[in-house]
Amino acid sequence: MSIQGKLPALGAILGAFGILCAPTAPSAAATSTPAFIVTLARGVAAQSHTTAEQPPSEVLDGRVYVIVSRHANMEPRLQGPPGMDMDAAPIWGIDVDGVQSGSRIELHRNDPGIYGFPLASLQDLPDGQYFVQAFMNVYETFRRSDGSVVKLHMPCGDGHRIMWSTGNIYSDVKKVSVSHGGEPVELELAHVIPPHDPTPPGGTCQQGNSPQSQHIQLMKLKSERLSRFWGRPMYVAARVILPADYQARPNARYPVILWMDHHPRAYSKDERHGVSNANFSVFRENGEDSFSRWWLGPDSPKVIIVEPLSENPYYDTSYWVNSPNVGPYGDVLTQELIPELNRRFRTINASWARTLTGCSSGGWMAAAAQVWNPDQFGGAFVFAPDIVDLRSLWLMNLYEDKNAFWNQTEWRQWPRPYFRDNFGNTVATEGDWAHLELAMGTKDRSGEYFDWQDATWGPQGTDGYPLPRWNPLTGEVDHSAVQQYRKYDLGEYLEGHWAAAEPKLRGSRLQFFVTEDDNYYTNLALHRLQHRLEKLTPAPDAQFNYFTSGGHCHSPITNEQLLERMARFMTEHSPKH
Repeated sequence: MSIQGKLPALGAILGAFGILCAPTAPSAAATSTPAFIVTLARGVAAQSHTTAEQPPSEVLDGRVYVIVSRHANMEPRLQGPPGMDMDAAPIWGIDVDGVQSGSRIELHRNDPGIYGFPLASLQDLPDGQYFVQAFMNVYETFRRSDGSVVKLHMPCGDGHRIMWSTGNIYSDVKKVSVSHGGEPVELELAHVIPPHDPTPPGGTCQQGNSPQSQHIQLMKLKSERLSRFWGRPMYVAARVILPADYQARPNARYPVILWMDHHPRAYSKDERHGVSNANFSVFRENGEDSFSRWWLGPDSPKVIIVEPLSENPYYDTSYWVNSPNVGPYGDVLTQELIPELNRRFRTINASWARTLTGCSSGGWMAAAAQVWNPDQFGGAFVFAPDIVDLRSLWLMNLYEDKNAFWNQTEWRQWPRPYFRDNFGNTVATEGDWAHLELAMGTKDRSGEYFDWQDATWGPQGTDGYPLPRWNPLTGEVDHSAVQQYRKYDLGEYLEGHWAAAEPKLRGSRLQFFVTEDDNYYTNLALHRLQHRLEKLTPAPDAQFNYFTSGGHCHSPITNEQLLERMARFMTEHSPKH
């Protein structure tokens, strides 16, 4: 049965949403034989805490999952995102507190504290042969400076991708028969995910420790602002790609291109492996690919490329904004990270010599940094940015629509698309993605995209966690929560601050690029932004470039052409030009 078809029967879940369930006994609502019993191997709790750079303990909090699959090609936990891809595995999760060796976490078919995707209830799992795996997303308790106490997963150089995130725990895969009247399947959480890179003595696994070389450097910084906010040491970092002649010219200073993006491991366990050619951060010191050979050759622009990294307890990136839930990352970018970059590397410390680019989330970060900090940055080349006008949030108007999941009229309703393939076919609706995230984590703790928006753009709730802009089960929009989002609506900000903003953005300092068949409909939001700006006085000189086809982040401009264009732009805007 579809998730939409299950909604009327799932009203009880709303009352249980976010409630921590005792791991040593089944829910009071559960009277049947458990379908799955998950236990914790001896010593694993302490190992998890140590691996994740937390104080040692034999007790764990978090969310426990059972994942089932009919495919043996890889572990069920890695078939993902769970429930969404063609061969992805169904998943069910339950919040737990105080798990230790000997605890029995029983997952009953009729337990209202358990939620899954794409099958909401364990009762919907057909009898059959499956490859089954248990998993635990381990939470750390944060006592923040705002007085809130929250339990969240702390990533460590893994891009906050839960299923391969450092310190999390998984079981062996079992091939079993599952039946509604049969014996429960028993699984033991026995394996702790280690850091993906070796951590140097005295260092931290936060943001990763990817290999360095002559032209690739990793700059890591303990942020005083973030450490104070979160109540524990917090780090940001940047991958720095140096120009070919950096060592040969010890007195030369270089302009900087900030490439904004997700964490390199957000979508691949192997850093940058398999990532599309949408980024130019994939540089190989041995020059084995055409871009790397070009970068090391005499014709490449002599600039420094910087990729800021800010995975955090909610997502793989902070979006580099000040947020009541995530912390003052906007200030950290301009007042901590960039000054440290100037201190460690021979940069030209001037706004004209500091430009931004990125696609998708990185595109939004580049545009936002330029709009809010025009004295720090000299221009942004923005590709398929996340929503820049919230009147077109995918295919909804966040300010006016009453429900995120459904288009509604007086007599009918139909699901609202979220993602389409390159042929225009809907792959996932907004309800699909929200229900996947609800299975992955309550209280906006899924580590996924919708929850990121609540955490980064939304207000804080009375419990210290983000206040969702819509009910994650039904899609009903909370327009009081939406008001906080207006702060991050770039179109609304520019319209309201145009007199002050326009002189500092003059000179085509905002340049946008998108295909008209963007998979996430970001082209529609860009059209909205363009129409809004064209009504302003004086008229903007921002550039809007629309391509006919190619999908999300596609561009007919090659990476080499983009870098040359940005370098030329900085030269043309320099004081000497």
